[in-house]
This record gives sequence, C-alpha cells and structure tokens, in this order.
Amino acid sequence: PLGNLRYRLAMGALLGFLCISVCLAFSAFYEILEWVIVLRFYPASGPEWLGMQGDPWDAQEDMLMAFVGAAASILTLSSAHERSMAAARAAPPPGR
Repeated sequence: PLGNLRYRLAMGALLGFLCISVCLAFSAFYEILEWVIVLRFYPASGPEWLGMQGDPWDAQEDMLMAFVGAAASILTLSSAHERSMAAARAAPPPGR
C-alpha cells in the first residue's frame, strides 16, 4: 500500500510537470512563430505589428502567464479530476 501511494504521487507529479512543460513549449512555439512571421512579412513595422507597445519583455510575460495558468489549473483541477476518475472506476460498465 505505501509503495503504491508513492508510485501514484510520483506519477501525479510527473504528469503535472509534463502538462506544464507542454503548455510552455506551445507558448514558446507561438512566440517564435509570431517573430518569424513578423520578420518575413512585416520587416519594417515589426514591433508595432507584434503589439509590444514599448515592452521588450512581452514574449517573456506571455510565457510567464502560460506557466501561471498551467500551474494554477494543475493545482486546482487535479483533485477534482482524481475524484471523477475514481467514481468512473467504481461505477458499473454501461449496459449492465
């Protein structure tokens, strides 16, 4: 029982880490894609097109918000997800 608990905690932490990593990777990909499009199609008006409005840290702030959102979602919704999955496992299969 204790080994199973440690395994479930480790897998939950790994799953949370992977979910946050995927969100950050998608955010970074979007920022790079946005930058490449500006370089390709709008080389003269790049900062205006990106909407930086004088903020050189715009991309980093966007990625920080993606991290905060992903971490908050994992922390607030993981227990509700575990409860719903436990209820689904305990319910009889449909059609019985």
